[in-house]
Amino acid sequence: MLSLAVLGVFLFTFLFTAPQRNFGAARQADYESVLREARATAPYHVFAPRNLPPTWKITSVRYDRQANGDVLWHLGLRTPRGHEVGIEQSDGSRAEFIRQITMRGDRVSRTVLNGAIWQLRQRKMRMRDVRSLVRIQDDCTVVVTGGVPDFTELLFLARSLR
Repeated sequence: MLSLAVLGVFLFTFLFTAPQRNFGAARQADYESVLREARATAPYHVFAPRNLPPTWKITSVRYDRQANGDVLWHLGLRTPRGHEVGIEQSDGSRAEFIRQITMRGDRVSRTVLNGAIWQLRQRKMRMRDVRSLVRIQDDCTVVVTGGVPDFTELLFLARSLR
């Protein structure tokens, strides 16, 4: 017990006195390099937000070419209200991609943002609803999605895509 107490004091002291690193800046730099690579090599235009307020935080970024040849782009963000949302893009099977990313969400309506038609989809679940915006293009599908209480933040994010 004495060993555990000493270890606990050591961990507590370390956690609250060690210098903190700015991991947000590292993630931002990582995002920009992956975005440059994706835009240089993807067979479609890769969408990313432009001029989002600093209250939106990037949490993950991924660009992959799957074994079957599909090219996937993912950017995860935390909204100002603390919700996790994502921008997902693929040139693979449109129906399957939409089913997976929207969690089999049902179409509830549609809207026009920046001259493009977006489907609004929703999947009601026990713990939280998943809402999604789907934009179908000739060469790819773009989905903005997340476990959000309404479409407000998703619409704001979709408007920022360039």
